[in-house]
Amino acid sequence: MRVLLTGGNPFLQVALASTLAARGHEVDLDRRTGDERPSGDGARTDPPGASPDPDVVVVIDRSVAGHGRSTLRWGIADDAGERGLRAARAARRVVHVESRRAASPDGMPDWLSTARGAVTTIRTSLVYGTGIDPVTQLLIMMRSLPVVPLPPGRHTLRPLWRGDLERIVAAVVERSGRAERIEVTGPEVVGWRQLAEALGGLIDRDPVRVALPVSIAASGARLLARFDPRYAAATSPLAVEQTEATGDDARADAPETITGRASVGVSEGLRRLVAELPEITPAEGTGAIEVKLFGAVIADARLEPERLIDRLRARFADVMPIPIGVEPVLPAKQLQLDTSMSMHVPGRGHVQVRVVDAGPRHVMLATARGHVVAGIVRFRARTAGDGVRFEVLVCDAAANPVDWLALGAGGSLLQDANWSRVVRNVVALTEGHRVRLYHGQRRLEGAEAVRIQRGIARTVEASRRRRSGRG
Repeated sequence: MRVLLTGGNPFLQVALASTLAARGHEVDLDRRTGDERPSGDGARTDPPGASPDPDVVVVIDRSVAGHGRSTLRWGIADDAGERGLRAARAARRVVHVESRRAASPDGMPDWLSTARGAVTTIRTSLVYGTGIDPVTQLLIMMRSLPVVPLPPGRHTLRPLWRGDLERIVAAVVERSGRAERIEVTGPEVVGWRQLAEALGGLIDRDPVRVALPVSIAASGARLLARFDPRYAAATSPLAVEQTEATGDDARADAPETITGRASVGVSEGLRRLVAELPEITPAEGTGAIEVKLFGAVIADARLEPERLIDRLRARFADVMPIPIGVEPVLPAKQLQLDTSMSMHVPGRGHVQVRVVDAGPRHVMLATARGHVVAGIVRFRARTAGDGVRFEVLVCDAAANPVDWLALGAGGSLLQDANWSRVVRNVVALTEGHRVRLYHGQRRLEGAEAVRIQRGIARTVEASRRRRSGRG
């Protein structure tokens, strides 16, 4: 079956595309103009008119990730592409996914009322694991802040794990083409304090939790969004003012999904959230993209390049000058492909990286959301005459405007000192003594910046596809 996906955010699109492709469907992603991120496994991003008409169009409202209002209600194409909206109006079948909190009180959104085919609407409770949702933002705050603001009172919700939504949408796509409405909620009712306590146990951090009045919380969320416009204010826990688990939804006989009640409980979902936190690439960062190279030529190294990389991967925690494997849910200390690792960064708290590529002579890490920088680190060893050359290449930008200011105020110098220390520690592994150290940096611009950003994005997406296949 040919399926066109439009709307949502790129991470959610790619995750859903991977699920549909794994079930044998031909998936096409409709992206906004200028979005150069690559597609998921089995999906493509063709220009308008380049692919056959789809059998089904799936439209994901941005509100699904926690935004407070439907961005598609009046036909605004800021999240769905123009091609996707045109295809939805003409398609034989449309699957429209929206948040129950943001659903139009008048029923079907205006832009869908003119659709020619049968429309199935899936209304969800808050979906987490999309990369920009309130629960993900709570995790990032729990890792990095000494004080975490939470909504006041006894706000409750039924969070729905992203993977459950993917399976539900795929099942609906494969159903008969009758028009219907499906209510989807998570399996458990929880409060924000319960979520914070559960996350604290997983990451071994217990920051002070403070309840803020609704007016102050909403203003704070808007202020945070001004510093990082990629996240709308409504994606913060501070902005969640409505209770999802009230009325019918709080009853034991709350509406079930087409596959029965969502299968992933909150405890397991939060574990997956931490382990699968999306990477943040240089293209998603703030300010200029910098490339820094820290290296050494060891003329009398006693290890071949392949042996050196093997030893680095096995003893990574010994080589790094900061603590590794600091969270109970992410205890890894060795560099294994597609493994997530936690680190403690002084002045920042806990951050996460993931091994996205590895070979006999290299290994690459990518930063996850919540890190100071958006980028990658590549360790590489190769032959240099009768010796060995080892290099650490860092390609990154500040993760957001606040971190851009922090890096400019001295954080960048501390990072440089850390990577220089890593090189010296790796040199010690070779037991060599005739060593020449070097260091260089430059700013990426123009076509070169685009080419390198695309290469990094392809590597990150390949890791996501491998992990998705295992799940």
